[in-house]
Amino acid sequence: GNHNNNNNNNNYKGGRGGGRGGGGRDQHQHHHHQTDRITIKDVQLLEETGMGKTPQQQSVIRINAREFVRQRLQYVEPCTNFTPNAHCHWTAENRIAEIEALCSRVMELGDVSKGGNNANGKPKKHETAPLLEDCKPLEVNEEKRWKSKAMVRKSSLISESLPPPETTEEIVGTALLILNKISWTTIDRLTATFMETTNLVENEEVRKAIIEMLVSKAQIEPHFGPMYAQICAIIAKQVKTFKKELLAQCQKEFEIDVAHKIENATKGITDPDEIEYHSLIIRKAYVGHMKFLGELYLRDVVKLTIMMYCLDELLKDSEHEDALECFAHLMTTTGEKLDAHAQQNKKDFDWQQVVDLRNSTKISQRIKFLLQDLLDLRERGWVKRRKEDTAMTLADIHKEVAQEEQAAKMASRRASTSNLRRSSSLATTPEVDDDGFVSINRSSMKHVSSKTNLGGGPPPSSPASKKPNQLSSLRRAVSQPGFASNNVPASPFDPKKIASTFGVEDAPPMPNVSENKATSSGVASPDQCAKKIQSILKEYYVGGDTDDAVLSVDELVQATVEEGALERGAKVIEGATLLAMEGKPADVPKMLSVMVRCVTEGKVPNASIVKGWQDPLEFLGDMEIDAPLAGNHLALIIAECLKLKALQLDFLVNDSPEYFRKSGKPAMFAIQVLKQRGDDPSDEELEVVKSLMTDDDKNEFDSGKAMWEAKK
Repeated sequence: GNHNNNNNNNNYKGGRGGGRGGGGRDQHQHHHHQTDRITIKDVQLLEETGMGKTPQQQSVIRINAREFVRQRLQYVEPCTNFTPNAHCHWTAENRIAEIEALCSRVMELGDVSKGGNNANGKPKKHETAPLLEDCKPLEVNEEKRWKSKAMVRKSSLISESLPPPETTEEIVGTALLILNKISWTTIDRLTATFMETTNLVENEEVRKAIIEMLVSKAQIEPHFGPMYAQICAIIAKQVKTFKKELLAQCQKEFEIDVAHKIENATKGITDPDEIEYHSLIIRKAYVGHMKFLGELYLRDVVKLTIMMYCLDELLKDSEHEDALECFAHLMTTTGEKLDAHAQQNKKDFDWQQVVDLRNSTKISQRIKFLLQDLLDLRERGWVKRRKEDTAMTLADIHKEVAQEEQAAKMASRRASTSNLRRSSSLATTPEVDDDGFVSINRSSMKHVSSKTNLGGGPPPSSPASKKPNQLSSLRRAVSQPGFASNNVPASPFDPKKIASTFGVEDAPPMPNVSENKATSSGVASPDQCAKKIQSILKEYYVGGDTDDAVLSVDELVQATVEEGALERGAKVIEGATLLAMEGKPADVPKMLSVMVRCVTEGKVPNASIVKGWQDPLEFLGDMEIDAPLAGNHLALIIAECLKLKALQLDFLVNDSPEYFRKSGKPAMFAIQVLKQRGDDPSDEELEVVKSLMTDDDKNEFDSGKAMWEAKK
């Protein structure tokens, strides 16, 4: 190995040093059988035009070696006599035969160098596709090629060469095209086109076919079920016979036996996976039909008596799991409206039957969980934990994006505020109690003590370090300005005399504690009020006394101290409201019993109430994601204050946060507050509802009174 390396080095040196001399060449020829290649360093390979260090090198027109070989092999005849240069690395004796073989091969995508093996020794895969320029363009036979009937009909209508669609199949195909284009944004315009194209009023056969198509699409596309139900509701108002035939088709689908339908669909099929596939499709379609029935009921296409009949039929067989699953989905869709219309029904729905089914041992756990989710949904006031994905208009999409951006801004603002409070808490000044002693934050002392030995002095525990530290603490305590404010007698020790005696410098004076968050007079800061009121209420929920809770609030707010009383009262209202919004329904009356007494007895200023509701109203939408009953609890709290005449409903227009008025549902929330209060709203309050109505509300309702009548 050493001998070969030395020879290689000699070849390198001889070649570079000897130039055209024979020494280097002789050595290279002599040792050629021992080396496979020559290593050349510091050589720049100029492959493309513009490469090089000098202008002369950059001006040379260069062709890539691979491209040159490709053109050479494609356009030039193979050479017959070829003698390589002395420096040529290809010195095999059969090189001429190899070149001729490469030149005679069929070209593959213009590259004949694809033959051979890869680096791992495996043969390369050959491309069989010819060159694109060698391919013949595709000839299209306009007479024989397949064409969509809808496209043929569209082109024919434009050229007026064919009459409009006449057969039922053609009309249904055209209707299907229009139906697939309908969205919440274009539903009114395209529904009118849909009715005009299909001629539903006069053509009974087409009308039945269209109804079957609508019901079928609603079954297999439950995501668009509300939109299909809205289309049916629009058509039913204009075509009298449409509603009757639609209900007949829905009843026919409702009475189908799912097991019998699965048996007919899987007759002759032996593959278990394929049987399961068809069974799953049929079951999903049946569940989708129940959701479609619920959407029709929400739009008053299906009457209350029909819906109650459907629910009772689904609960007849307590062991039929398919029917129980459909009941859960149907009640989830219609439950809120059914509870609202309970007085119109002759008998209320028997929920005890659902509770018994949930505890039954004859059904699977999956159905039990569905029924449990249904019962939980009813207890939450039919407010779903998660927002379901449904078809949306462009305006709704833009609104949702704006809400997400606003929520992100609010989250960043809360994070920055939290960091500021945290940093300010680390930099707080020591507090002086009533006896004149200075209390220092332990966490800050740990931070300071960890750096006391950075100067290389004696450790804190050594005797040499105790006296200066003790004297320094003593000087700080004596020089504290808070001593004078608390009328504490002056210390008999003079700091300057002590300093001169022990040979230490004067300690810098301590900052004034009058600006501290918790003042020496015992009045809590607003942030401390927000935290302490929650502790007071949590203790009261366990079984505390109302008088003690009211007294604690009075000591916390100190309304008689005018300075800061409004801010402290607002933080008390804010902390109590946020705790109630996130708490259980049973805790809200307990909280109100305390806060009502505080307001009526003047423990909390009335002006603090509206100010304390700013954050709860602004973050209401975010809180309802994790606490669905937060809106109901806040509405109940505001309703109680309206009963006390502590404020008027118009504060939602004049003093509520802008984000609540623009991004939330302020009109619906105002109606919810009025419902919790119980009395009929006055004309002024209905005007407040009208002022809070969004553009969507105005499109649906003409006035605040109309919205109240529809939502009460």
